[in-house]
Amino acid sequence: MYEEIQFPSEPILELVFCKPEDAYETVLAGQCYTVVGRDKDLPDRLIGVASNQRVYELDAAQKQVFYAAPVLAVFVRELMLWRSYGK
Repeated sequence: MYEEIQFPSEPILELVFCKPEDAYETVLAGQCYTVVGRDKDLPDRLIGVASNQRVYELDAAQKQVFYAAPVLAVFVRELMLWRSYGK
């Protein structure tokens, strides 16, 4: 599903991404998300894509959902820009 998006191979903003074949489904607050990444040090903080393709940060421990980006490609592009500004 997300094979066409080139995920960063190293952590950016302490986020690590799954290999496309390792993405999995989870349900939080009554919504199903495809988990494509997580916080490097906090395993309950996930990056999920909803069925409408919007990207959310999921806090599984607190059962909270935070909007992150309109689509995954935009989210990854913003992370890559963030990384390039830090160099």
